[in-house]
Amino acid sequence: MAAARAVATRADNPLIDDPFAEPLVRAVGIDFFTRWAAGNIKATDVDDPDGTWGLQRLADLLAARTRYFDAFFRDATSAGIRQAVILASGLDARAYR
Repeated sequence: MAAARAVATRADNPLIDDPFAEPLVRAVGIDFFTRWAAGNIKATDVDDPDGTWGLQRLADLLAARTRYFDAFFRDATSAGIRQAVILASGLDARAYR
């Protein structure tokens, strides 16, 4: 999911800004995701044009989800919540953003 956040961060009008996503993906070293996160693979290169899902939709979905939860946790922190547990977040660096 960090690869999708890296792609979403590079968008022309990004919903999110996750400067840690691409370095995290690079550190893991899975070739496909590293190249996608770096912008070396475009969704149009691999997505089925007739399909309902693909890399671009995944990046868009993750950007929307990330934006929602970033706001949720920001509001919770402002309300005095001091601890949260994020499960299955896919190399999430939310605590550092």
